[in-house]
Amino acid sequence: MTVESHDPGRAERVELILQKLESLPTLSTIATRLLTLTADDRADVRQVVSLIEHDPSLTTKVLSLCRRADLGLADSIQTVERAVVMLGFEAVRSIVLSVEVYNLFDSQSDDELEGRPLQDTEPAPTSRFDRVGFWKHCIGVATACRMLCTASRGSFEARPAEAFVYGLLHDIGKIALDRLLPRSYDRVVELAAQQQGNIAECERRVIGLDHHTAGRRLAEKWGLPHVIQDVLWLHGQPYSSVPDLPHKKAIGLVSLCDLLVRQQHIGYSGNHTRTGDVAKMAGDLQLDLSTVEAVTDDLHAAVSAESEVLGLETEAPQQLFLESIARANVTLGRINEVLDRRSRSSRRHERVLHAISEFHQQTVPGLTMVSACGQVVASAAREFGPGFYAVFCPTRGGRSWQFCQFHQDGRLIRSQIIDPPPGMETLESFGHDMQVSVGMLGMLPWLSEFVGDSRDVRSVRLLPLRCGWGLSAVLLHDRDLSGQGFSRTHLRALCETWAAAIAAAGQHEGARRLGEQLAESNRILTETQARLAHTQALAALGEMAAGAAHEMNNPLTVISGRTQVLARELEDDRHRTMAEQICEQAHRLSDLISSLRLFAEPPKPQRRRVSIGRMIRGAIAEAKRRAGGEVDVQTRIEEKLPSCWIDDEQVGLALFELIINALQSSPNRNVTVSVHVDDPSNRLVIEVEDDGCGMSAHALAHAFDPFFSDKPAGRQPGLGLSRAQRLIEGHGGTIRIRSEQDGGTQAVILLPEWRPPEQAEQSEEHRACGEDSQAAGSHGPQQPFAA
Repeated sequence: MTVESHDPGRAERVELILQKLESLPTLSTIATRLLTLTADDRADVRQVVSLIEHDPSLTTKVLSLCRRADLGLADSIQTVERAVVMLGFEAVRSIVLSVEVYNLFDSQSDDELEGRPLQDTEPAPTSRFDRVGFWKHCIGVATACRMLCTASRGSFEARPAEAFVYGLLHDIGKIALDRLLPRSYDRVVELAAQQQGNIAECERRVIGLDHHTAGRRLAEKWGLPHVIQDVLWLHGQPYSSVPDLPHKKAIGLVSLCDLLVRQQHIGYSGNHTRTGDVAKMAGDLQLDLSTVEAVTDDLHAAVSAESEVLGLETEAPQQLFLESIARANVTLGRINEVLDRRSRSSRRHERVLHAISEFHQQTVPGLTMVSACGQVVASAAREFGPGFYAVFCPTRGGRSWQFCQFHQDGRLIRSQIIDPPPGMETLESFGHDMQVSVGMLGMLPWLSEFVGDSRDVRSVRLLPLRCGWGLSAVLLHDRDLSGQGFSRTHLRALCETWAAAIAAAGQHEGARRLGEQLAESNRILTETQARLAHTQALAALGEMAAGAAHEMNNPLTVISGRTQVLARELEDDRHRTMAEQICEQAHRLSDLISSLRLFAEPPKPQRRRVSIGRMIRGAIAEAKRRAGGEVDVQTRIEEKLPSCWIDDEQVGLALFELIINALQSSPNRNVTVSVHVDDPSNRLVIEVEDDGCGMSAHALAHAFDPFFSDKPAGRQPGLGLSRAQRLIEGHGGTIRIRSEQDGGTQAVILLPEWRPPEQAEQSEEHRACGEDSQAAGSHGPQQPFAA
């Protein structure tokens, strides 16, 4: 049988081997002629005798067989003619095949092979294929076949002499493959011995075809009967799977005898599997189990006699039995070696599985990539031993690497973003090697500053962690794994487990980051929509006010002018006061209408370089003048605050509105104004804080609505905060109010675009350099400044 393969090169090699079988020596002319004559019962005995007498080897074997004790022939037979008559044509045919095949393959020389197309025809230095033991095995199977065939008394269609030939030639394909491909077959024998398995499977794995196919091809070349061809091809298969052939029992007989001889350790077959149900096989052949056991008991003596006849080796039955015991002991020793090797491999497998299980138990979901790398290092340290451990992993953008060094328990020592070495822009540059030396990659100069904590930087190894997603990270360690029993398969299992955990952490971290970005985008969208709706409402109000202002200002101008004239002409003080009040309210209404136009046509900021301190002091002074009475406004301005690029009139007016609100809300009229730069966002922050009664939730929700006031009706128009917000929005900023009932109020102006153009560029470069930043809301050094 040939192994099925889709590899064209392997298929071509199999064809070459099959063709090479045609170059093996053929049977001699005398043997071919004798086989033809003895196949015909009507052949002339004198022709057969004449052919045998021309071959001294055949003459000797025929006369020796006549003297064998179990045939009951007298020692007085001295002529070939008498021997042929006494033995019969079947026995002569068996002797011819036995002697011819043995002599054909007994020579160790390969001089008969010509034109060697294969590169494996040179003999192996020390061949593991025991030819002497092989022939003993073949003679043992042949002898067992003849004995069972004789004891069955006609149960088989074959005669005992024919059954002997079947058994003798059943494994002829093995010695043919050993003759053609000595080196390859030597590996086959070694592999079968190591695995204590079926040699046919090893033949198909190493060579591409087994001895069954080779034996059948050789039998076809020699023109042997079809029954012999099928025996060589199909023996060893379960009896139920053998095709329904006329000689199916002959195939089953050879399979049974082959198992018996292997179980008795007679000779060497190369097949180390001795399991099989002898009773079932005997039942399939309709043989009595006691008959099989009787043949087994007499097998050693019979094999010794047959070996003497064929000239293989002269041994007493006791010596052959001792040799079988020795072979059994050798086989037992090999089995123990295999079991010990498998036991060690099983312990290593168990160790790796335990390491993987422990790693999964200690790795919780939701880890960051750095935390996952720490868990990998802790697992590696438990398996490899204490030492230096670090991990390279790609950053989110993939253009740089993150280097993380860990303690043996997985605690982080340091982490930094680094540029990859020249020519290794991605981690895939490490290739598919399981473990690479730093020195081999020429990375020692580049890594010297990172692996300084190792015992010897030259001993640092790079272990790529690769899984189905690709190369997830690279583990650096200084442990020598050569003597720790980690095979390539074990190391790959660990690395793939670690790589999958790091890759999953990276995916989870990316998903979490994306979720945070989506949440932030949603928050910004919600705020933008709210501001847009508010702006649209204010714009609609402003457009209405702008339309009404033109129509209302003319009547108000007439009212104001006439009341002023009337006030000057009236002599009655009470009436003059009433006229002045009418004029004042007309002016107030006109100012209110002008304020409403701010929402429809907000003024564009006229930015210029201004001093923030001067602007704040001006707003405080105006607020004090408007509030009147005793007020206390404290200022805290950050030291070395640069000049601002803003419209000081508009920002100052917005600040004035916030200070006025704070003074009106605080019973003690204590207000604090502070200014600083928020380092993470680079925004200018102006805070106005009071110690008043605070704002209700309703007031806080509608604080920026036009005409809204939480005070009694008629006290305030409710446009101050709306106007302030509109002015700050023109600068691209926002106003935020934080307040609690009876806990005071804090109004914050946030201006992102406040630096002069040249300072803004310097600020961006400053942040890009990665200097230390403070948390959002940190004020930095502050110096109180009295207004």
